[in-house]
Amino acid sequence: MAFADRHARRCRKIGGIGRVLEMKLADALNVRTCGDLIDNLPECYCVLGKSAAMGFLHEVALGCGECGGPTDDGEEDDERVIRRKGLGNERTFRPVRGVAALTEKLVRIAGLVSERLVKHDMRAAKWTLKLKTTDFRISTRDTATKKTGKDKYVRSVKAIVKLLKPLLLEAIGEAEAAGTPLEIRLMGVRSSDFEGQYVPLARGQTTLKDVKMKPASPPRPQPAAPAAQKTLADVKFKPVSPPPPRSTHPAPASPASPGATAGIDGADVDPATLSELPPAVRADIERQLALWRKSRRSAPARRPPPKKPRTLDAFLAAPAPAPAAPPPTQV
Repeated sequence: MAFADRHARRCRKIGGIGRVLEMKLADALNVRTCGDLIDNLPECYCVLGKSAAMGFLHEVALGCGECGGPTDDGEEDDERVIRRKGLGNERTFRPVRGVAALTEKLVRIAGLVSERLVKHDMRAAKWTLKLKTTDFRISTRDTATKKTGKDKYVRSVKAIVKLLKPLLLEAIGEAEAAGTPLEIRLMGVRSSDFEGQYVPLARGQTTLKDVKMKPASPPRPQPAAPAAQKTLADVKFKPVSPPPPRSTHPAPASPASPGATAGIDGADVDPATLSELPPAVRADIERQLALWRKSRRSAPARRPPPKKPRTLDAFLAAPAPAPAAPPPTQV
């Protein structure tokens, strides 16, 4: 009866089979119940191969597996085994402050992590302390052992507390320096960088060590500059000759009369003033006036504006001619 009930149970009801794995089984293998899983074990093996997920599904189908999904533990000789990258524990509690109370919480959580490490036969070299304050601010601090070789991996409660307590005291000191005492409502301890940890490569994946790099080709020789080519530094410029000295003597006067001017505008000459000038100056000005009148161009004749064409409205608006007188009648 129990076997028949398990045969009709849906795969999603099994602990460790989530929504994504359920969709993959239903779409790829048409597996929806534990009975379908038993009937399609060969097909599942062809798809999943020798993996932790296949072993978990096999145990689920036979009813002899453990809940929680496929584990990541396995033999180190199996290249498909991927060791876990981190292991930790955290606890939420009522707000706690003070060095003694927080250290007590740290010892308790470190003991939980140590028990899990002993259970999995693992030791870690890197440790992280997680703190959440009452105003929901989260901070993480990590540290690692300063030893080398196998001595840097630890898992005992004493060693964990020895590594993480300075981080806790540092956080308390920073909060007190800011004027607000540290009040914690969540504390967590996480371990990583395990002894013997490795992540195998995927099929066909290589590393830089496997790639044979080609030696770098020597730089191409630069063409030599021709011998006749010169640069700007090789050009010799001639010195600039100094300008000729300016003469200090005044220029000789022109043979014209002393009263002659460079030019005159006839429109500005007043005849009354011209008649009062000396004869020599008046003769020179009259000569320039004659040149000015000769060089002056006559203005073009103004053309009459073009006659506008007579429109029909203008024609109708014009007065009608007077009627002609009738011819005289003969009696």
